[in-house]
Amino acid sequence: SRLVLREMAEVSLYLSIVSLCALWSVLGVSRGEHACESEVYCYGNLLRRVQLADLYGDSKEFVDKPMKYDPEAVLANFSVLPENASREEIRLFVEENFLASGSGLEQWAPPDWKKEPAFLSKIANETIRKWAIEVNAIWKELGRAQKNDVMVHPQRYSLIPVPNPFIVPGGRFHEFYYWDTFWVVQGLLLSDMHDTARGMIENLASMVERNGFVPNGGRVYYQLRSQPPLLTQMADIFFQTTKNISFLIDILPTLDKEYDFWMNNRSVSGGPYKGLNYYHSQLTDPRPEAYREDVNTSTGVVDKELLFTNLASAAESGWDFSSRWFKNQSRFSSIETTNILPVDLNAILCRNEDTLAKLYKVIGNTSKAEKYLQAYDTRRMKFNSIFWDPSMNLWSDIKMDQQKHQQETYLSTLLPLAWRCGGANATMESKLLQTIQAKGFFDFIGGLPTSKVDSGQQWDFPNVWPPLQWLPVIGWYNSSSAQLRIVAEKIANKFISTVFNAWLKYNQTLYEKYDARDGSPGSGGEYVIQTGFGWTIAIVLHFLDLYPSITTIRETTSVNTEPFWVIGLVLGLLLVTIVTVILCGVWCRWIYTQGKVKYWRRVQNEHMMVAGSGGSSSGSGNTPLHSDSDIMLINYGVADQR
Repeated sequence: SRLVLREMAEVSLYLSIVSLCALWSVLGVSRGEHACESEVYCYGNLLRRVQLADLYGDSKEFVDKPMKYDPEAVLANFSVLPENASREEIRLFVEENFLASGSGLEQWAPPDWKKEPAFLSKIANETIRKWAIEVNAIWKELGRAQKNDVMVHPQRYSLIPVPNPFIVPGGRFHEFYYWDTFWVVQGLLLSDMHDTARGMIENLASMVERNGFVPNGGRVYYQLRSQPPLLTQMADIFFQTTKNISFLIDILPTLDKEYDFWMNNRSVSGGPYKGLNYYHSQLTDPRPEAYREDVNTSTGVVDKELLFTNLASAAESGWDFSSRWFKNQSRFSSIETTNILPVDLNAILCRNEDTLAKLYKVIGNTSKAEKYLQAYDTRRMKFNSIFWDPSMNLWSDIKMDQQKHQQETYLSTLLPLAWRCGGANATMESKLLQTIQAKGFFDFIGGLPTSKVDSGQQWDFPNVWPPLQWLPVIGWYNSSSAQLRIVAEKIANKFISTVFNAWLKYNQTLYEKYDARDGSPGSGGEYVIQTGFGWTIAIVLHFLDLYPSITTIRETTSVNTEPFWVIGLVLGLLLVTIVTVILCGVWCRWIYTQGKVKYWRRVQNEHMMVAGSGGSSSGSGNTPLHSDSDIMLINYGVADQR
């Protein structure tokens, strides 16, 4: 009875906290912070006026520009602008006080890059192997190093100083990103680029030492939000690849700090979900890199601070944006990320706890190993009872205020397979597969769409995201069921086919996402489709390593066949038209010729009649003037003259 009373008290406390937070938001009390301390890049009148002047199609363009002078001088120069300064005056101010976007970085060729990493020799098909060599070469194009001035004058840059060069995703993303780096590191290790991979892991570790966690990306305006906590998995993969024990000993205390951050700042403190984790940035301003977009989204919203918190929290998830976070799937401003208990985040932390226990055991620290093993067991025991929805046979997010499962299905339902949390058996995995098949996720030629909701957001239908193909493949690749292992290979093959066909069709380019319907580049969201692309390179290479016997690109061959059907139809119609014209011409010529023959016969007859009546000195009045062949020759002769 005491246990029941204690549980009732915890639930009561939890609901009281939720109610207090709701009252807090209604009263409009400020709950959070600015993105960072910079009055240029993170908050203030300068940021607001420049971003709302809409100087660039992408708000990120401005906050990636280094300052020519120290912030105090730039702010002083801005202070002389009148309040009603025109858009052109604001543009001139920016040009006079800022450098080009991304100019704090320089191209860097990784010295450990190899033209043909060892694993490529396993690929059976020569065409695919040559393509993989070209894909591997893109690493060189994406290498960046911070200029020395970033260290000398860090106050002039939005870049966060880090000790090592790195690989960027590509396109508008001039800096590295947290969860992108997880796949990039795997790709680099596969490409035998161990030094570059270690340097990137050490960059993230340096950010934990500075901030207590890894920010969303390598810019100061990301310092109030993180991304899925995958640093522990990167460290584990590096250690398993290199067996470098000194690396492991050095990085484990940093991994402890990051784990503590998520448990102290991103976990539910009471109620039925106590100890589980969710995304929750404390930002209450518009995101600096999407300032104008967030202000526009907030139009008509009463509690703008809560909206901005939920937008930043969705960005922390990496799924920015998706109807997965919306209360009303058709209304972006109904976003409620902080009310969602995400199944995939908790699966990642579950895997981290298991991994940390094993790594501490490796170095002989049994007390730490036991601590993490207990945390892992606790979360694993809760996982299925909370996240598995038996009515739908899948794992699903929880809406905490309703204590109910999310009703719409997203690919996040497959992600616990990869992180091996929840103790799923072959029966559960088969039921999950049947559910996803019945919902039509496998019906598309370009790959698995993120959801079946066509919201216009990029983490929804019809986009195929490389990480969301990799995670179920890895989950089912390790399954005890032969059937599920075959499914994993089919997903990988379809994705490779999509990327390969798009490479051929779109100028030898890799994209961050693709369209499930036809394999073309993806769309939707706050910015145009980006090329490069770090995680696409890594996942293509990893799939080719897992399945080197792929010999044909068969699944998405039809991506490019529709234009050929159209061309064939047009050519067919053109051929029929030409033949018809020729036949009509021959027929008309024949009619014309027959008319001329009749004409000349009439002329001949008239001549004979005249000759018969008038006599003939030669005695040849009964001889025709011309034979039929003569008439034909005369006819053609007339025609030729004409």
